[in-house]
Amino acid sequence: MNTISIVFERFYFDLDQFEFKIDEIEGNPFIPVNGKTSPNEISMLIGSLLSINRAATIDSLVDELQKEDQLALGGGLTFSSHDYTIYPGCCSDFQMDGPGTILNLQQKKGIWMGHNPDILVDYTDNGFKIYSEDNTEKSIYYTFDDFYLIKKNLEADRLQFLDRFLAWQQSTLPHIPGLSVAKGTYFSFHS
Repeated sequence: MNTISIVFERFYFDLDQFEFKIDEIEGNPFIPVNGKTSPNEISMLIGSLLSINRAATIDSLVDELQKEDQLALGGGLTFSSHDYTIYPGCCSDFQMDGPGTILNLQQKKGIWMGHNPDILVDYTDNGFKIYSEDNTEKSIYYTFDDFYLIKKNLEADRLQFLDRFLAWQQSTLPHIPGLSVAKGTYFSFHS
C-alpha cells in the first residue's frame, strides 16, 4: 500500500547556538515525525522552529506560541510508493498544510503543499492520483479506502510523536513547562 507521512523540513542554522545539544543530520532535509523520531531529530525540529521564527530562546518561542497560536515550520506531508516519494514544496507549512491537505483530499478539492514544484491531484470515483509538476510522468495512486486507513495511521503517528516530544522536553528542557501546550495544538487529522 502507498503511504502518506508527516515530515518537517530541517532549517539550516548554527547547531551550537541553543541551550540543548543538536548533532548534524546528513542527507534528506525532510525528517519524519512519528513514534520513531529520535531525540536528536526532535532537537533539530526545535532548533529549526527557533531559527525560522527568529526566536532566541525556548522561553521566547513559548511566549510567541501563546500569543499567535501558531508558528512557521517547513514541512507537511509526503506521499510515497515503493519507488517514488513526493515531498512538500517550498513554503509548505508543517502545521497548517497537513490538516488542510487531508480535508481537501477527502472533499475532492485542490491541495496546497507549497510550490516549486507544485503538487497536483487528479480525482477518480474511487481515489486520487498525486503527482508533482516537475515529474508528471510519475504519480502515486490512493484508493479512498486506503486513504481512510492512512489517515488513522497519520493520527497515530502524530500522537506517538507528541509522546516522544514531551519525553524529550522533560529530559532536555524540564524547566520550560509551557511546551506541553503543544500536545493539543499541532497537526490534528480528525474528520
